[in-house]
Formats: sequence, C-alpha cells, structure tokens
Amino acid sequence: MSEAKCCVLVANAEQATIYLALGGDHAPVELVEHSRIINGSPLGNGFVVHVAQSVVQAVADWQSGVVILAAEPAMLGLLRDSVQAALPKHVALKALAKDCVGLTPPELVRRLSFA
Repeated sequence: MSEAKCCVLVANAEQATIYLALGGDHAPVELVEHSRIINGSPLGNGFVVHVAQSVVQAVADWQSGVVILAAEPAMLGLLRDSVQAALPKHVALKALAKDCVGLTPPELVRRLSFA
C-alpha cells in the first residue's frame, strides 16, 4: 500500500460525502466512505463549517497527503476556502468543479483518474 494518503470530498448544496482512498502503488484504489453530511439548513453557513471540520477530523493524524474536493461550482466556491483554511499545513487541497455526489465509489475512482 502506498504511504501517500488521499481523501476525496464530494459535495453539492444538499449533501457531502468524505471518502478515504485505500490501495495504490500496485493495488487498485478503493474509496471507502468515511462520513456523510446532510445539509439541514440551505440558507446557513453551518453546513460548510461542518463539512470542513469533518474533513479535518478525517485527515488530522496524516503526516502528508491530499484532499480532493469535487463539488458543483457554487458549492466549490463556498467550500474551497473553508476546507483549505482548516487543513493541516502538510495536507494539500485539489479542487475540481464537478458534481460527483451521485457517483458510486468505483465511478469516482475512474472519474478522478485514480485508475
């Protein structure tokens, strides 16, 4: 298994799902769901804050790694700065303007070019 760590966050205005990538090097990558957050208040900022905090909890003990944020453009604009500000310095953020919430983990692996 690769030492590089990867977290995938897919989000839209209704929900966000955090996956952790397992495998790598010579093994196929598999995304395992870490947590799912449902937006109960579309008008508030609480959802964005909750998502950012959940990502930080998922990667808090990492010495290095990357978080891939794939979200519809409007949500990407809201989440990118909050997630980036909350991440440990040694964890990078890659942002993609793609709504991938409805994709299965294997579809995400293909769409995000892990394969």
